[in-house]
Amino acid sequence: ENSRIEFLLEKISKTVKEASLKAVFVLSNIKDVDYNRLTGNWPDITFYKDIRQNEMLQLVARSKVYVSATKSDGASLSLLEAMGAGCIPVVSNIAANRSWLVDGLNGYLFSGDHDFAHKLNSGLEAGPMMATHNVHLIRRRALYAQQMRKIEKLLVND
Repeated sequence: ENSRIEFLLEKISKTVKEASLKAVFVLSNIKDVDYNRLTGNWPDITFYKDIRQNEMLQLVARSKVYVSATKSDGASLSLLEAMGAGCIPVVSNIAANRSWLVDGLNGYLFSGDHDFAHKLNSGLEAGPMMATHNVHLIRRRALYAQQMRKIEKLLVND
């Protein structure tokens, strides 16, 4: 599975217990049977199945760290939303994420199971300058209207 939910749950649940943190997972495209299994197996983690976009953005805005363990994907809108909200990204080391993050500068990239816990702890310990940097980066590089004008210009000139 691309999102590697089970991997994240195993690793994060240990950190949640050790550091008295609250972890939230939003699983919008999950079958009821799988959702029920996950909520039963990890009672220390809060799960949301059906959540409106504005509610999800509120959850993100109250979060310190955004985590994604996708193995392949394009630039994730949720990553950009999290960065814009001031979250510290802890994400898999794939090309799409490297186009937005420099490991240790404005987030953390992990390459496998072996360094995820270390990168997660680094994200939790990161100071406010990293979050502020991400907010400014998103304002500068990810403005929807500005990006659409660039795409339109490319399409019209072809």
